[in-house]
Parts: sequence; structure tokens; C-alpha cells
Amino acid sequence: MNQRPLLVVVAVLLGFIAWGGWNLMRRSSSGPTEVTPPKWEPVAASADELRSALPSWAEALPETALDPVSGLPTPVRDPRTGLVYVLVPAGETVIGDSFAAGYSNELARYEDPPSTEFLTTRFDEAFYLGREEVSFGQWKRYLAVQDPPLSLAPEAEQRLSAYPDDRPMILVTRLEAASFAAWAGGRLPSELEWEYASKGDAPKLRFPWGSNLDCGDARLQVDLEEIIGDDEAGLLARALLPCGTSERDRSWCGARDLAGNAAEWIAVPWRLQVGRSTLEDAERPDLFAKYGAVVRGGSWASPVGAGRCTQRDRLRDGERYDFVGFRVMRKP
Repeated sequence: MNQRPLLVVVAVLLGFIAWGGWNLMRRSSSGPTEVTPPKWEPVAASADELRSALPSWAEALPETALDPVSGLPTPVRDPRTGLVYVLVPAGETVIGDSFAAGYSNELARYEDPPSTEFLTTRFDEAFYLGREEVSFGQWKRYLAVQDPPLSLAPEAEQRLSAYPDDRPMILVTRLEAASFAAWAGGRLPSELEWEYASKGDAPKLRFPWGSNLDCGDARLQVDLEEIIGDDEAGLLARALLPCGTSERDRSWCGARDLAGNAAEWIAVPWRLQVGRSTLEDAERPDLFAKYGAVVRGGSWASPVGAGRCTQRDRLRDGERYDFVGFRVMRKP
């Protein structure tokens, strides 16, 4: 029997497989083009200038400066709640993944193949966003000043018994987070606001620090073997870092821990395409029940890739998660 035709077929198949493998490796190793995070620098001002520009609810910090366009100060602190806010200046960006590096629900426009023409979203007014996620200590302060004072939910009390005050508040429902935000004088951010604070006017920025998968000290992809111990109550204290302590996980406007530590509840219900839900939808319990709630960003329990500026997930509304916290958005 002549073996030559069979050998030729095998050789062709092996060559095709080799070419396909090389092409796949080449495509996967190339990764997104490096994008430099936006640069925005507030300007120094005199004490009188800072005082006159402060919102009625805020006080200046030693590092407070002024946005050169709006004249608003940043960062500022609300002495009533203890929350520190950074200013997110007016500007524009493309909301969603415009380079197809994430999941289909992150695409700036849900098409196959992805569109190269994307809608620009304009933010006409600056707004304030919590510099860090709300901490456990700030949450306990909120509970204590309610009339009558509130207690931790039974589902969270035991698991947080050894949880330090400087860690992000977790095991909190979206509605509880929204109630805190309202008490603090604001609300939960929308998807558009959260993402703009993460990447600014750089639509193709992959992570707040750039396109490099090296997340440095950002709290992502925690090694469980390092944090598991005999005491379950202490696990979460080891899993999460104190709010805002990562030097790597800081966005262009000064917001911290958007990529990692804890993912964050968002004001609006889930939609398959990013940006479809409006703030009016945030008042629709039926939409949350039907579609679920949105969280943005990665967490200690996420792989590094989940720290993307466009990362979004759908979770069941009304549930508590040990990897989800929140931050507050408010107007000047």
C-alpha cells in the first residue's frame, strides 16, 4: 500500500495545526496597545480661595487644590460622615470596551463584529466621588446615628466580628448601600459615572494604571492559601486591604481601589449593554427583580483581568457578598 498520500495529508495537517497555534499565540501575546492614563493636575490656591470654593458640606484637606476649569476644590472631606471625595472634572469619553478585551456585555456597542464607531458620552458638570470605598468604621458610625440606632445584619455580624474598621464595608445589600449614600447626601454612582472616574478621556485605557497586567499592590487575585486560617472571622480581614492603601490602584482623578479590593454596587439595574440603564431606572424595583443589579470593578476574589475599567457583573439584588462594597457619588 502506498503510504505517500497519507504522509502528505499528515504533514499538511501538522503544518496547519502549527500555523494555527503560532497565530493564536501571536494574537494572545500581543495584547492591547499600551495606553497612558489621562493626566489631570489641580492647581494650588490660597486658603481664602479654597474656603470660598468649598461646597457647603465640605472642608479642605492639607492637599486640597482647585480644578483649573471649574474652580472646584479636590479632594475634600465631609466632616459629618468622615468621607473623603475627589472631584471628577467635566469631560467626555466612550463608555464601554472599545477594544474588545473583555466580555461581550462590556462592549461599547453590542455588535458582532464589534463596531469601530462608538458613541461619545459627555459629562457637562463635574461631580464628586468617594476617594475610597465606604469603610466598615464609617458604616458602624452610620448605624449608630440612626433613630433608633441600627445593628449589623445578623448574616454579616459573625463574619465581620474580627474585621478592622479601616477595611471596605462588605456583606451589605445594594439597598442598604443606597440608604447610606442618601444619608451621606448623595447616591450610588451610575455605570457611566463610575467608568468615567476610572478611565477619564482615554476610552481604550484597560486598567486605571494602564494596559499592563502587572497589578502591583492592587488587591486582586488573592492567594487563598495565604489567607485561610483556623478563624473564619479573620479571613476577610486578611483578604481585603485597608481602604485606599494601594499605590497602584489609583485613577486619573485620584479615586482609589476602583480596580480591586472590593467590587462596588452601582445605582442602576442590569442591562446586557453597558449604559442602557438610566438613573430613573434606579427607582424601579421591578427592573432589579427581573434583571438583577450591577457591580463594577474587580475584588480580592477576582483574577487580575477583572480589574478592567470596563469590568461589570450582574448579581442578584438583595443579596450580600463578601467581595462587594460601595462608594458614594455626590454633587458639588
